Amino acid sequence: MKIKVYERMDSLRTWYVLEELKEDNTGIYNVGNEEVELPDGYELSRNNDGIPYIYHNGYAFNITKGKTGYMLYPAVGTLQDAFDNNRVVYI
Repeated sequence: MKIKVYERMDSLRTWYVLEELKEDNTGIYNVGNEEVELPDGYELSRNNDGIPYIYHNGYAFNITKGKTGYMLYPAVGTLQDAFDNNRVVYI
């Protein structure tokens, strides 16, 4: 399954979301988007508020981009926790 990943940026950091958000006067800007292929068994779902998230085996996953490409990690912890516990999935 292919999904679009949108890059957002302010003056200090960059992060990735699964839906295009409108730019406003808060200093947060849309930088662009890329299509990414999810690994087998991972799917895009939406919560009760309609916000999309990545789902696999009962867990929600966050997405981020590193030097070698995109990676998924469990949403219940930090990226460092995922690295420490070998729970990062490179895509």
